[in-house]
Amino acid sequence: MNTLIQTVKEQWNKISLAEEKDISGTKISKGDLLLFLIQYQIQHLGKMTILMRQANLKMPAIYGPAIEEWANLGTKAPKYNFNYDFDLNNGL
Repeated sequence: MNTLIQTVKEQWNKISLAEEKDISGTKISKGDLLLFLIQYQIQHLGKMTILMRQANLKMPAIYGPAIEEWANLGTKAPKYNFNYDFDLNNGL
């Protein structure tokens, strides 16, 4: 199993994510900060993808092959199963 995922499962829980940190004079929970960082990354990856497609540039395989790369391989992109093995109601 991925070391990061294992660490998250072992060390992160509702209590630790609720702990607040002072970020530039603003108190924010670790969970809210994590959510912000994930959303920020997703937003900018989406912006980059749109701009690159508009410029007819090749998509980088950041999270695996782009749909064009699958087509070049002569196959369809696989369907992903986003079924994670943790329960958010009982911690990670």
